[in-house]
Amino acid sequence: MKTQLFTLAKVFEILEKNLNDFKPMIKIPSDFANAMVAQLRDFKTTYPSPEILDCYEFQPDAQMEFYNQIKNSKSKIVTLHLGIVPSDFQDDAARKPHLQYFFEFDENGKYFVLLKTQKPMSVTPKDFKIYTSEYEKSKLYENLNLYISNKTGGILTENTKKIIINDISQKKNEMYNWIENQTQLGNTLKTIYCYPMMQVLDYFADEELQFVIQSIEQLYSFGILMSTEADLESTGAIIDDRHYHCPPNC
Repeated sequence: MKTQLFTLAKVFEILEKNLNDFKPMIKIPSDFANAMVAQLRDFKTTYPSPEILDCYEFQPDAQMEFYNQIKNSKSKIVTLHLGIVPSDFQDDAARKPHLQYFFEFDENGKYFVLLKTQKPMSVTPKDFKIYTSEYEKSKLYENLNLYISNKTGGILTENTKKIIINDISQKKNEMYNWIENQTQLGNTLKTIYCYPMMQVLDYFADEELQFVIQSIEQLYSFGILMSTEADLESTGAIIDDRHYHCPPNC
């Protein structure tokens, strides 16, 4: 994984050119969530991308598989690999080739589809390789790279191929915390809404410098945002709005 170092002058150049509407203040999660989803819409307007679905539901049975896999793992690291699946892929009625997220726990070489499906689905290593290869040679991947390169003035040139979630063991992952809490209370789990998004500046005003830099290094990387409510403006929504999981070139 390559790491891009930024000079202070270049940081301000990026901010001035691309983030005039966003100020480094204490963030309001729904505002930033909508900004990141809107940034992806901008990408899809520039480069039509029918492979990216508007929303990927995370159903209760799939949430329990997610929870149990993490509960029984050692390092509690989750990797979401990006792939493109065919129109006859056995999820719930997408009925067209589309982007999918493949969950791997503790880098164990076992892959699950947990989004846009009623039940958890396991995927063989052979099929996993086919789907991820389809993504890496797709026009979508090429266009994401072009978009990122243009938005960052050529500083970043490649998009994220996977998303690494490594904050669960520190109890910092809002969505896992919510699932765990509901499960321990014996409450019935409900659908979680997962929106593809494009990372924009996301940090607290009093954040440590290393996290500010890390956020800046992830500008315009492609990821996913999870919310307990379909309406991101809902006052009751719990939004997983920390996106420090994986920079571009991962």
